[in-house]
Amino acid sequence: MASGDLSPGEQSLLDRNGDITTFEVSYAYKVDEHHSVRPAVGYVDRDLDGAAMSQDGAVFSLAHAYNSEHIVWANKVSYTDLSGDKTNPIFGDKNGASGFGLASAVSFPGSVDFLGKWAPTLSVNYANLDSHIDFNDFGMWTVGASLMRRF
Repeated sequence: MASGDLSPGEQSLLDRNGDITTFEVSYAYKVDEHHSVRPAVGYVDRDLDGAAMSQDGAVFSLAHAYNSEHIVWANKVSYTDLSGDKTNPIFGDKNGASGFGLASAVSFPGSVDFLGKWAPTLSVNYANLDSHIDFNDFGMWTVGASLMRRF
């Protein structure tokens, strides 16, 4: 079925405008002088005008940081589980989804003398969200290099 074949009521179910609210509770534990971990539990409410596009659900994550004089390394893994509100009139299923993400960034403060307070930083990110509606599946990865300044 094409979107042009939908009634006005069915078309309004697909409206992507609206509000997205997130809430997270976390606590940072200092393991020792260099290591800390931060578990977190969050809630996402994608309160969109089109009920077939709306989702809500939980996000669970665990972050780890290593911080020393010559290297700062931060990592995070997360899992998301979202439920759809109404059945999509084109695909005949609710827009629920689940997936995970990984992020890692490493910085080398003081590693290059002439940079002063600037530190080279490398980052890698990956995410995959598997939707009940294949058309809405999401995947991405990035690799980055930058200079970060400490104040």
